[in-house]
Amino acid sequence: MTGREVKQIMHSLGFTQQQLADALGVARNTINRWANDLEPIPKIAELAMGTVTAQNLGRRHATGEEGRKAGARMFSKHRELMKKLAKR
Repeated sequence: MTGREVKQIMHSLGFTQQQLADALGVARNTINRWANDLEPIPKIAELAMGTVTAQNLGRRHATGEEGRKAGARMFSKHRELMKKLAKR
């Protein structure tokens, strides 16, 4: 996954860097480094972002604030999985 793809995901979900960071359980500056290709993106983060984006794009009727909230709910489910996998 590239920084450009991270930016596209944020745009499609209507997320700021801080909102994406909160959803993934990482610091905002981590998202900034990923978005600017300054740091490699962990595979588990790629998986979470890819899965949620695919689910969100399938819900094209959810736009604006409704879409942002739907994306945030989906990311929160993945955050717990990411924390568990990171401990391994």
